[in-house]
Amino acid sequence: LEFRRVLFRSVVWIGGFRSDMEGTKALALDAAARDRGWSFIRYDHFAHGQSSGDWRRATIGRWREDAIALIDSLSGPVIPVGSSMGGWVSLLAALARPQRIKGLVLINPAQDFTERLMWPGLADHERQAIVREGETLIVEEGLGEYVLTRRMFEEARNWLLLDGVIDIAAPVHILQGRADDVVPDDEAGRLRGLHRRNWFVTQRLAAVAPAAVVALEQHGMRSLLFGPLTDRKSTRLNSSHTDIS
Repeated sequence: LEFRRVLFRSVVWIGGFRSDMEGTKALALDAAARDRGWSFIRYDHFAHGQSSGDWRRATIGRWREDAIALIDSLSGPVIPVGSSMGGWVSLLAALARPQRIKGLVLINPAQDFTERLMWPGLADHERQAIVREGETLIVEEGLGEYVLTRRMFEEARNWLLLDGVIDIAAPVHILQGRADDVVPDDEAGRLRGLHRRNWFVTQRLAAVAPAAVVALEQHGMRSLLFGPLTDRKSTRLNSSHTDIS
């Protein structure tokens, strides 16, 4: 894996599907970490960005394994910040390493997106090609040209979360940006409904990256690393912030 680390306390950026560690949100948090003295690690998933790998062999399980391996390589408590698919991967990593995770910040989390969002969103001929031939070529604005494989869809079913309670004890902040046209608003509420503990949802944000910094400052870095939560209300950001969602 290719990754970049800013030293001191451990916040881990986990990016989205076909995204990389040079994206606007990742770089905004990198800058915030440098200003605030956090340890911040951003990395590219297998077969993404600067990381190597055969895209046709990429799966949710492989991306989960990479996130867990990165967490295992760090010392001390870890706070994943997961965006879109990275939210799903963050939740899976937290379930695998509950003692290491002191909190999560999820930005427009896309848990189970292969089953709930991607497959239904494909054209019929694309679904038929995946079933019959094992893959189909997708050309998508912003994501470029890539292949979707039957292997990815089938393997992802091993990691679906929305069919049961998500037993994560650490506090979780879910930030939903209003500019997101891929992950519907109600996905955040549905995710929170499967949890019984300290989950906080802030929806319809104009700028999710600054909101993530606020969440880390108010609850993430101070409270999650050094003590219990004292204020359990969601933080809302003024819409005058620059929209880099």
